[in-house]
Amino acid sequence: LSAPSVFVVSLNGRSTQADVTELADGGLLILLDGHCVVAYCREEPTGLRLTLNGQTCLFPKEYDPATLLSSVSGKLVRYLVNEGDHVDKGTPYAEMEVMKMHLSMT
Repeated sequence: LSAPSVFVVSLNGRSTQADVTELADGGLLILLDGHCVVAYCREEPTGLRLTLNGQTCLFPKEYDPATLLSSVSGKLVRYLVNEGDHVDKGTPYAEMEVMKMHLSMT
């Protein structure tokens, strides 16, 4: 553990002090208003992954329905629809190869 850094967090007209200590594994121990939180943050291809006390939330970099995005790395094998076709939510529109397996993108 390193020495804590002190921040003032202001939200909705209220301010409180946050003591933040970096953990040996790269996480952060945050003492905020008498509560301890263990936080991990990681940049991924699809956005920012934030884990607080074991609960994970992904903040996407951008949302563009015309862009193909996947949470895993792989190779685009083929499109399953023609360009300009309407695709309903949950309908596979492309196939990608990940570790020799073919996955449908929906």
